[in-house]
Amino acid sequence: MVSDKFTGAKKCLVFQGKRHKPLVSYDHGAVAFQFARKLNTTKAAFQIDGGPVRAWDDVYPALVQTGAQLEGRSLANPTGGKVIIPLSALKAAHVVVIRPTPKSRPQSFAIQGMGDMIASAQGLGCNSTARTAG
Repeated sequence: MVSDKFTGAKKCLVFQGKRHKPLVSYDHGAVAFQFARKLNTTKAAFQIDGGPVRAWDDVYPALVQTGAQLEGRSLANPTGGKVIIPLSALKAAHVVVIRPTPKSRPQSFAIQGMGDMIASAQGLGCNSTARTAG
């Protein structure tokens, strides 16, 4: 847990890979999987624990309800290379496989314990918008 000395806000990071470029982040009830920023992931597809393949835009209404926001810097690529999935769909999941674009290879993310990890971070004083990576 890191506290901002100026604002006093708490930020929690649990990361896999590089700290300043986490592969997975949590914000506003949703988990974002980061791919190359140049990729437009609006046509992404994902699969949770070997279940059915779903189009990313199938979960968009649930993302709107969580308050999750796209971070792309242009209308041509509003996703900034992220595929965002509601935490509610991932709480008990072990593996999510994501194909960020129709021409990309699928990539697996081990996320077992993600829900427990976020609950622990909240127990340490991080709010629901704490950023977490794992």
